[in-house]
Amino acid sequence: MSTHQAGVKLETYERYTPAKIDGREPWLSPEDPRAVEALVNRYDNGVVQADAFIEQILSALERKGYLADAIGAILADHGEALGEKGHFLHCGHLYENEIGIPLLFYDDPGFQYGNLDFATQVDVAPTILDRLGLPIPDCREGVSLLEPATARYTYHTTLGALPRRGVIYRSADAAYKYIRFDPQDSDAVKEELYELKSDPSEEKNLIGQADETLVNGLRRRASDKYDHWQDE
Repeated sequence: MSTHQAGVKLETYERYTPAKIDGREPWLSPEDPRAVEALVNRYDNGVVQADAFIEQILSALERKGYLADAIGAILADHGEALGEKGHFLHCGHLYENEIGIPLLFYDDPGFQYGNLDFATQVDVAPTILDRLGLPIPDCREGVSLLEPATARYTYHTTLGALPRRGVIYRSADAAYKYIRFDPQDSDAVKEELYELKSDPSEEKNLIGQADETLVNGLRRRASDKYDHWQDE
C-alpha cells in the first residue's frame, strides 16, 4: 500500500516535495497544478517507501536464514496514471501506466530464466511451480517464465458495466496492443492500436493504418474472449 492513494506515507521517506497542500495529503484535483504536483510527489515517495520496506523484509528473512534456499516473487497489482493522456489513478483504462507493473524474482543468481522480457500476473504461479518441479495445472492460463519467450496473446479488461477490453500480441519483433471500448451507443465504438516496442508511451494510434489482417485478428480475439466471459 505504500504507493496506493489510500496508503499511509511516512515522513521518513518524503524525498520529493511538495507532497502536501497546506499541510494535508493531496487528493485528485486535475485542474489544480499544485494538487497534481503534490500527488505525483506523494506517489514517488511511496515508491521510495516500498523499496525500503522490501529491503527490510528481505534483510529480516536473510538474518533468520530463510533465504538460503528460497524463491520469491515481488509484484504489484496494477499501475497508476499520473496525468498521462489526461488520466489519473487506475482501473479506468488499459494504457501501460495503469497495467504495467514491476515483477521481481528472488532466486539463485546462477539460475537462468528463459523469458525475462514480458510477463503477466498469471505467469507467476506457473513459474514458481515449474521452478519447484511441481506440475502446472491445465486450468492455468499463464506460462512458466523458465521457458523461452514465444509469440503469445494476453487479455486485459477494466472493471465496470462498460469495460475497456484489450488484447496484446507479442512476438520477437513487435508488441501490438488493441483496446476496444463499447459505449452504450453501439455506433460510437472506440478502437486503439499501439506498437509498444517502438511506441512505449502509446502516442501513435495505428487504427486505420495497420495491416487489416492483424487488426481483424485482434478484434476477433477480443470479441471471442470477452463474449465468452459474459456468457459465463
